[in-house]
Order: sequence, then C-alpha cells, then structure tokens
Amino acid sequence: MRDKTDKMGRPRTHILQEYIMPFLYQKRKFDIRSYICVTSINGYQKGYWFQDGYIRTATKEFTMKNLGNKFIHLTNDAVQKYHEDYGKF
Repeated sequence: MRDKTDKMGRPRTHILQEYIMPFLYQKRKFDIRSYICVTSINGYQKGYWFQDGYIRTATKEFTMKNLGNKFIHLTNDAVQKYHEDYGKF
C-alpha cells in the first residue's frame, strides 16, 4: 500500500501542468487554460473537468528578434496588463 501522506503527516497533493509549445493567433502568442481535478478517496478515483477555460494572448506580435520583451513572450495578465493594448487582442 502506498504512503498517502508527506513526511509531516499531511495528505499529499499534486498539481500537474504541461507546456506544449507556443501557438500564434494573429501573429501573437497565446495559451489556453483549462482545469481538471482528479481525486482518489478510499481507492475510488474520480475526475472533474471545469468546462469553462480561458485564452491568454500577448499584446505584441511574436518575433525571436527581441527575447527580452515580456509583452511578446509572456501571456500572463500580471505582465500584459501594463501594456496600452491590454485586452485589445
């Protein structure tokens, strides 16, 4: 039988994420977020898929010429909200 707790005796929790590759839409990088919760209680496994997801886009067109420009390469809102075109794309 597998140990179901960590070294401190707390239940183990795992978060999985997979980065596939950058995709472009209208020459801008984007990513798609969707969520699934998988539980295992007393040996019974269940999966729950949250039907709503969201798409995040970059405000600047993709190029490899300027690797330091966060508005080109990062799609998260914490970065993009500071660009004047935030929400436009």
